[in-house]
Amino acid sequence: MRFGATFLTFFIVSFLLSGLTASFVIVPLFGEGLGEMLRSADDASAFPSMIAGFALYSLAAAWFLLNTRAADSWLMNGLLVGAAFVVFITGQYAILPGWSVLPVNPTIGSGIVSGLPAIPAAIAAAFVAARLGRSGAAVSA
Repeated sequence: MRFGATFLTFFIVSFLLSGLTASFVIVPLFGEGLGEMLRSADDASAFPSMIAGFALYSLAAAWFLLNTRAADSWLMNGLLVGAAFVVFITGQYAILPGWSVLPVNPTIGSGIVSGLPAIPAAIAAAFVAARLGRSGAAVSA
């Protein structure tokens, strides 16, 4: 139960915040540089792979949050795990232009912005994991 709740929390928060950052930050800042490489809002042809990607990130985040102790508090642990995910995500975006025709600056810039929702998602997931405790039953604050 604890793993599932941690997974779901990370998934929901990161998915929702990523949608907001895509609409209000990535498209306005990097849309021109990425041009037709960005999908239009009504093109959902790659939606299944996007959901799979968020699920993979969420599986990894839940595992890290439940099996590593980067800090003594759930807040700092969530912050550190989220920051690590920003680094991993940005790294992936930095690799892509090396073997594809994606433009370097807008791809890496959009990668940094795309990674940022991992921080509040990891903090929220760490909170849920801490509240559920080791046994999966809720613990008091």
